[in-house]
Amino acid sequence: MKKYAAAHALDFHGEVTKTRSDSIFNYYLAQGYSYYFGDDFDLWITSDPFRSGEMDLNGPVKHKPITQEQIALGRGLIAAIKGLSSCGITGAE
Repeated sequence: MKKYAAAHALDFHGEVTKTRSDSIFNYYLAQGYSYYFGDDFDLWITSDPFRSGEMDLNGPVKHKPITQEQIALGRGLIAAIKGLSSCGITGAE
């Protein structure tokens, strides 16, 4: 994820949170990152703490409609992280 972010001029944020029985994966890549005003576009990848082995990708945008470039970023990220699992993850390299 870090490599994908760097290659596409996206900011990388997030962490893996350890629980008693699992690790919760919560990372996002931001286009137009702004702590104060919100990002232009995010790609959030999170594991589901209630469904083992399930992860979700969401792509919220500030200005609608979503652009073809943003759709391509989401599809590219899916291809880049195919097979990703939150089990045993220590970082999102």
